[in-house]
Amino acid sequence: VDTIYFTHSHHSRFLQVDGEAVFACSILSIPLIVGASVIGVITVTSDKEQYFSKHDEDILGFVGNTIIQDLNNANQFRLSTTDEETKAFNRQYLFIQLPHELERARRFGNPLSVMLFDIDNYREAVAHNGTQAGSYILRQLVTIIKSKIRDIDTLVRYAEDEFLIVLPHTDLKGASHIAERIRRDVEEQVFFWSDSQMRLTISAGLASLGSRVTTEIELIEVAEDNLLKA
Repeated sequence: VDTIYFTHSHHSRFLQVDGEAVFACSILSIPLIVGASVIGVITVTSDKEQYFSKHDEDILGFVGNTIIQDLNNANQFRLSTTDEETKAFNRQYLFIQLPHELERARRFGNPLSVMLFDIDNYREAVAHNGTQAGSYILRQLVTIIKSKIRDIDTLVRYAEDEFLIVLPHTDLKGASHIAERIRRDVEEQVFFWSDSQMRLTISAGLASLGSRVTTEIELIEVAEDNLLKA
């Protein structure tokens, strides 16, 4: 797609609108292209005729290429840290995000908890209804969980039917309340698949930052131990 470059004050693009603050006599536009799609346009204008030069076009093109590269990098990061099946974050993201949350909690003296849970009868549901039903269950479960947690919380698919939630600014008591709300909602939910109506339950293990739990590995290990005891 070529650069759009107008420098005629009587072109229809430059007809002044009542109340318009600036009368544009020159406009330079650069398309933002990703793959075969134009995802946006950068436009600059001037109230002077014949204002923009090839040098201006080159500079604006450089800015556009930088934006596209940043967008591509952000998209690649999102794809590499998202579980494709459920759209929750994956374990790779967990080991990026959890150390950051741990550092913030230490710096500001805030509580930090994690919740690890699995579906008690997931394998039975898959055995009776098939793997596609299992994928449906996991996606629905993620939807339920996301409705019960905050934007600052991080939901991670930890294993096949195990999920971990990082809960900043949340002590063990607060994490317990959140776990109970999620457990109750999942238990009350009917999962419809084909001619089947499935009911599921979950078990959870909790851990909080404290004198005996000081690292991200210890947080996860304590949550895992408590899940096994649940």
